[in-house]
Amino acid sequence: MGNFKPLRTTDVTIVRSTQPDAVYANVPHIVDRSPGGFEYGYVGAGPHDLALSILNAFVPPFYCGEQKPHIFDNGHMCSGFALRWADDFKDEVTDRLPREAGEYRLTAERINRWITFKMADQAEANDAVTAHMREAGKLCP
Repeated sequence: MGNFKPLRTTDVTIVRSTQPDAVYANVPHIVDRSPGGFEYGYVGAGPHDLALSILNAFVPPFYCGEQKPHIFDNGHMCSGFALRWADDFKDEVTDRLPREAGEYRLTAERINRWITFKMADQAEANDAVTAHMREAGKLCP
């Protein structure tokens, strides 16, 4: 995953409607914890699903050489990257959006920059584990 090349260049638009009270976004909803839909602005299942769905739209299953995506009981499929980092993205982005009605735009540039940073983080951690295993004699040089 270290050679991330952005697939998506479209900004994510998130809209809270007041009639009915619902949140919409221009990404498909990957249902993990919130069958009732997207949310934002607090710690919860709706913001988690929004974060997961955004990341999955930017790093879809099988992208960057991923061999096996995650398939939920409901049949929805997401990338391992999206599943691994959804809670971080939720904590850093979707939880922090103000809850009042309105429209928010997360730029593709900002999201791709966040993804690139996390992929570098993940690659560094993988390299450290590999080096440790090699030193412990559990991997061939």
